[in-house]
This record gives sequence, structure tokens and C-alpha cells, in this order.
Amino acid sequence: MAVTWSRPQRRPGMHGASGLFNASRDKIILYVRTRDETSKLAGILGCATYTARSGSTADKTQVIARWIASRTQPFLVATSAFLEGFDYPHVRLVINVNEPDSLVLLAQESGRAGRDGERAYSLVILPSEWKAMTISTDGQGDGMILAQDESLGKLRDRRAMQQYLDGRQCFRTSLSEHLDDPEHRRWCMAGEVPCDICQSGHEDTIGPNGGQQKMETAAG
Repeated sequence: MAVTWSRPQRRPGMHGASGLFNASRDKIILYVRTRDETSKLAGILGCATYTARSGSTADKTQVIARWIASRTQPFLVATSAFLEGFDYPHVRLVINVNEPDSLVLLAQESGRAGRDGERAYSLVILPSEWKAMTISTDGQGDGMILAQDESLGKLRDRRAMQQYLDGRQCFRTSLSEHLDDPEHRRWCMAGEVPCDICQSGHEDTIGPNGGQQKMETAAG
């Protein structure tokens, strides 16, 4: 899978690159957080929706089949109900409209794209007034307050989501730090599809003490 993560956008719209999108097969998934939002956005785009209440298993299968078969409608608006069990290889773009609920969920949703091994994109569209919030358990932060009984794992995931959307470091690094074992990396490496922050791959990585290590040293 070759997905590149793009800088969160503060306005609606997307820009295609020449040769990126094959209209005869490629598809675009737009993820929203609620069923009401799916109806509103699908009404604007004139496309189908997929939610937990899209009918029986057979009904949902038909929604997907009609969408994949269409050569004129690339869009599908969905909630997180549209995740596991879908493996169509030619999803070229996954768009999250508004802030995803968690970084784990964002990774799962963006993972629908690029399963054919060709370049694909994950994009988050945020309101123009969006800003990263401090998440605390004691009410001392400047934004979101987490209930005392919520797990530390959920707290960590919300903080990671805010860090990712803030766009101050490599998107691949933000995902790796939260979802994988620490790799002491600070940017996309040579041979990887670069994210929108990095723009290009680097030969060196930054070690645990801030010193640079060659790629092969870090891998060892």
C-alpha cells in the first residue's frame, strides 16, 4: 500500500494530479462521524451512503456493488461502519470530513486506500476555525477535558490525534509513534511515499538522543 498523508485542509475541495485518477475504476470514500452528516453530504454529491443502518447484509453488499460498478460516480459517503471486510483495491482517495474520533480510526479508514500498490491519498478537511486543544484530566488545559474514568489509552489516542492534525511534524512519524513501537524517526525515509509535511524522503533518521544515525544503523 502506498498512501501519502496530506496536510489537513481548512476549506472544502480537493486538487487532483494529472494521471492520478482513473475514472473507470478508481473510487473516493468520504468518512463523516454521524448518519445525519452522511445524508447531507451525499445529497450534495448525489451519491450513495453506507452506515450501520444501511439495511441488511445483502442491502449493504448491493450498495457497494453498485458504487464499484458505476463509471460516473466515484464517491461514497460513509461512517466508520464501512471498515472491515472491504478490500476493493482501487480506492484512490480517502477524505475525513472534520476531525476523526481517534488516530487509530483514522489509520483504519485511510487504510482503505491504495491496496493495489499504486499511489493513493488520505486527506482530512477541517473547519477554518479548528485549532489543536490541550487534553487534560484536571480541567487545567485550554480545551478538551477528559473524564476521570476514561482509560489512559483513550487519553493517549486523543492527544495523538490532536498532534497529528496540528501538522507540526511528519504525519508518518505521528502515526508510527502512536501505533507502532518507537522508531526514533522524525520524517519520511528514502523509499517511502513522502507525506505532505516532508515532501521528500530523507536518508538519515534522528536517534533517541537527538543525534543522527544512518538509516541502516537505525534499522539494525
